[in-house]
Amino acid sequence: MNVELINIGNELLLGLVTNTHASYLGQKLAELGFLLERQVSVGDDAEQIAGAIREAIDRADLIITTGGLGPTSDDMTASVIGKFFNLRFRIDEKVRKANEEWFRRRGAPMPELVKHQALVPEGSIVLLNQNGTAPGFILPVPGGKQARWLAVLPGPPRELKPMFEKDLAAFLRNQFPDRTPIHWRVLRVAEVGESVVQERVEKKLKKEFPEIQVAYSARPGEVDLRLLGPEETLERAEAAAKQILGHDVFGGGDAELEQAVISLLRDRKKTAACAESCTGGALANRFTNVSGSSEVFLGGWIAYSDEFKKRELGVRAEIIESHGAVSEPTAREMAEGARRRSGADYALSMTGIAGPDGGTAEKPVGTVFIALASGEGVQVWREFFPLDRWTFKWRAAQAALNRLRLALLAHHE
Repeated sequence: MNVELINIGNELLLGLVTNTHASYLGQKLAELGFLLERQVSVGDDAEQIAGAIREAIDRADLIITTGGLGPTSDDMTASVIGKFFNLRFRIDEKVRKANEEWFRRRGAPMPELVKHQALVPEGSIVLLNQNGTAPGFILPVPGGKQARWLAVLPGPPRELKPMFEKDLAAFLRNQFPDRTPIHWRVLRVAEVGESVVQERVEKKLKKEFPEIQVAYSARPGEVDLRLLGPEETLERAEAAAKQILGHDVFGGGDAELEQAVISLLRDRKKTAACAESCTGGALANRFTNVSGSSEVFLGGWIAYSDEFKKRELGVRAEIIESHGAVSEPTAREMAEGARRRSGADYALSMTGIAGPDGGTAEKPVGTVFIALASGEGVQVWREFFPLDRWTFKWRAAQAALNRLRLALLAHHE
């Protein structure tokens, strides 16, 4: 069953609006037993829209379009589809009455352009819009090599999502009753490269579970390992992957690393604090992203200047003079000072060069020292993340959180 998605709108191609349709529809379709195999985005142009439909008809059993159903001149999806399939349009009374009621409730006259929204292709199944004036519709596709149905949905997510969940999902269940949900598992891996994850797991998983599809998705400081296949096999494949990857797996599904750290702190009845220089609060922000983190995260310092490091954290002047603010000894004393002054069981510190200026041959832009102080002493790591300033901050915070996570796991063993 081949499903293709065509997203329509200049705003998508210009980057003015983030296109979330593929992620939403891909997941919802999988729950119904359909795998979204291709998506394209085209502008508000009749030839582009028609061309995308023409190509999809030769491959897909189900085509879904989003966008271009509004009342203005750049909304041309319905008219292009009508011309493409040589369809006549009719007034749908339910749509007309719903739109009149829409404006009546708002105490405003209905614009002439909106009246045309009640025009729908003959032979189509009309999908009423609960949050707008543009109806969707479903058409049986004549001709073509593959396509059986064309579903046309509005672009705004607040209109598209209810229409899919209320109407299109029910239509697909009825039309394709033999479909079974597609099941998947996601394992989230910290601080291991995508290729390394593949080298460690893929050969074994494919040998022992040939019916399971294995895929990867990398972001700064983490990789998602995705397993797709029969539900009865997924649990065993997931367990095998966890055994191979060990503590590098910090969670599953959409879990975030900071959630795993907060959970471990709670379980161990430990507390944490932090002292940041180059990340400017990015680490504390990650801690406080988790609801209820105040139970275990005591607070932190943004110790950006040398004087602040000395005054607030007790970093000795001779340390900064001898080794520099970006150095292992400075990171060590920052972590010790944060732990001492907060009373936390663990304290993380970071000092580095976010760039784009300030680097040297000895300490290039992207250099960061991360320290973790605990009752057992202080560990310091020198890392190198030559990235843009925002990504550097995220990546450094990710590394710091993972050092604390691993320390908490080791302490329990």
